[in-house]
Amino acid sequence: MSHLVKQKVTVRCDAHGLPLSFRWQNLSREIQEIIDFWLEIGSWWRNEPPKAFFQVRAALADRYTLYRELPEGDWYLYRIED
Repeated sequence: MSHLVKQKVTVRCDAHGLPLSFRWQNLSREIQEIIDFWLEIGSWWRNEPPKAFFQVRAALADRYTLYRELPEGDWYLYRIED
């Protein structure tokens, strides 16, 4: 089942900007695997920034989709799949 979240999160990244862990609802989740990565240009007519999406697997085997507003913007938890 999939749940849309769309909430701002704190993400710890490596030197290349790839997510290593994120904090949501006062719990830190370590990323075990980056499953997929893609870019979306955003709705330019709404002045939305481009986004970098990461589908990741965390320690409890749940899959999460995170995105970062580019360039170097805020991180969001977009979706949870359990």
